[in-house]
Amino acid sequence: MILVNAALVPVESPAVERGYLKIEGGKIAALGPMEELGPTAGEEVMDCSDLTVYPGFIDCHTHMGMWEDGLGFEGPTATRRPTPPPPSCGPSTRSTTGTAALPRPGPPG
Repeated sequence: MILVNAALVPVESPAVERGYLKIEGGKIAALGPMEELGPTAGEEVMDCSDLTVYPGFIDCHTHMGMWEDGLGFEGPTATRRPTPPPPSCGPSTRSTTGTAALPRPGPPG
């Protein structure tokens, strides 16, 4: 699969305003500016013109350490009511390829 026309923000290289990301066997095989993309015959291609892709980003979302209070195994703090979590900042992005694709933010206001 090849994601094309995406804004790319790789973990270990400079951002690319309009680029491609090639995925083979569930792993990132190549990425770069659209000008460097060769022939795509026989490939599944997805147009990501309105997306920003974060190749190599791993969503390690966790609640570990937030909810132990009040569960009854922590001694004197066991009766204290747990602190509520912060408000959500949007839907979770889960990926098996190590890549997160999020909508590009629009203009302020």
